[in-house]
Amino acid sequence: MHRVSLLLVLYCCLFAPRPLMAVRRTRHARLEHRPTTEDYSSCSWEVWHSGERSMGLAELSSSMASESKQRKGIMYIVVTGLPSLNKALLAQDTWMTRLRRQDKAVHVCAEDCAQAARGDGPRRLRSVLQMPNALLADCIRPETGKPCNGYHKANLKFPFGLVHTYRRLYANNETLPQWWVLKDDDVYVDVKNLTAHLASHDATQPLILASLAEQCPGVCGSGSVVLSWKLAERMARFGDQWLAGMKSDISTNNFYWDQQLPFYAKKFFPFVAIVDDPYLEPYGPFDDECTGKVSCGKIFGLNRSFHQGGLCKCTSSESPATWHVKENFEKAL
Repeated sequence: MHRVSLLLVLYCCLFAPRPLMAVRRTRHARLEHRPTTEDYSSCSWEVWHSGERSMGLAELSSSMASESKQRKGIMYIVVTGLPSLNKALLAQDTWMTRLRRQDKAVHVCAEDCAQAARGDGPRRLRSVLQMPNALLADCIRPETGKPCNGYHKANLKFPFGLVHTYRRLYANNETLPQWWVLKDDDVYVDVKNLTAHLASHDATQPLILASLAEQCPGVCGSGSVVLSWKLAERMARFGDQWLAGMKSDISTNNFYWDQQLPFYAKKFFPFVAIVDDPYLEPYGPFDDECTGKVSCGKIFGLNRSFHQGGLCKCTSSESPATWHVKENFEKAL
């Protein structure tokens, strides 16, 4: 019986449908070790389960895990909403099937999205963290005097997801991740490439990996932002201050979470290192940069070296770890 269960686990993890971007690598992609059975469990990466809520964790606002506590894997904080919920479902069926046993993922939704995502049908979104509408009920845009819309409010989901997921893991004495990836639902992750890439960095140092570009004040979250546990846990410890600050920022013209991230990171950890990471691609294979319609790096103002690969004429690494797929999302997968 045990052998049958193991075979089912391996089939689930190893033989899931492979999307285009997982199959077509650049000619110079790094060779990586083939995963062993030790890397996989029953393909369960859920953190938040149906019916769970983030409330009741406020008393953990200043708690911080021991430095000696072992940390494993990658935590993916995926921000989604009703307009793009289908993208999150497609991602759940493709690249997320390749998450390792030690990896976890969370989908952060507002109340209306969370209710739709937790449906009983086969297209149910897993591991959903609901952000209460009341948090931004009084948010007003300065330029119009009207209430903030979903686009503005979505910027609070990134810190909210990290802070409350950390508190939940800490409260339940669960294994904490080495790395925290904050991303939109339309960012495709090459799990093997990202895992291999992060292994070259030291998560015990306060570190932000992101795209640094002229068109993105702060950092550019387009291809995702990666925080080391050293920084992420410190920011979660000061989570109430971070969330309160972002709530105020969303009512200003500087409302983007990634624009504000360096400010809060330096506030809570003055010696944080912010690194321009060429493995995080801020565009996808059908964007103008990749198809050759515009010169490499022009739109974002990236200061990087570029390569011509099988999927894109302007990749900034030989084995990209993430792609921001803004055009033809389903076709790209």
